[in-house]
Amino acid sequence: RFVGAIASEDLTTLMFERDLRTGFEPVLRQDPDASQFDAECPGYISGMTAAVRPIMRESHDRDFAWYRGELEALFRDEMTEVQAGSAADLFGSDLGQRFLATAINNYSVENSMSEILDDDEAVVSAEAMESDRQETVRRLQQVMPAADLNAFTSEMMRSNWVSAFSNLQPKLSQLQLELANRDFSPEEGAEFDKAIARFVDSHLERCDAAAKGAGKE
Repeated sequence: RFVGAIASEDLTTLMFERDLRTGFEPVLRQDPDASQFDAECPGYISGMTAAVRPIMRESHDRDFAWYRGELEALFRDEMTEVQAGSAADLFGSDLGQRFLATAINNYSVENSMSEILDDDEAVVSAEAMESDRQETVRRLQQVMPAADLNAFTSEMMRSNWVSAFSNLQPKLSQLQLELANRDFSPEEGAEFDKAIARFVDSHLERCDAAAKGAGKE
């Protein structure tokens, strides 16, 4: 139940939309060639995002299935059934779900994205992820209503599981780092490349046709 509370289908979808919004389109917009092409032939970046969305969602779902399995094993080994059940009660409550959704929607990716753009292998370091985590906590404290944040913190601090959960943070951080650095499967990579190629060809045809039409007028 604990894994279902913190990594539910709804929250997984929220994470996917956040990753697409903050981790894919912005990368394209920072690419000079892509930005120039989008200016000359509008719709290039948004269209490419739409073209690869199904493949990225498939990869995202596969990665999160792995992540849930790892979390289940970790909680089973490191927390008692009572502790995990109590944690599930809090995180699965309306208050807990609001807390998680707010954290996801305000999650910082600036440090991780900076490393990805500067690294040919597009690998995120533990240091960058920790910096983003700290920035996320700061944002969460700013945007979440004080009453909700105080109520959540109060419930957590008087729980019977907070100590065990705190001790798990290094292992949780390592899992999250592995999740961030997971790549497409070979099949997904091939489908990704094909989707991009199909989109670029069709987009160029539309732009060429529009240019010729404008020239005739």
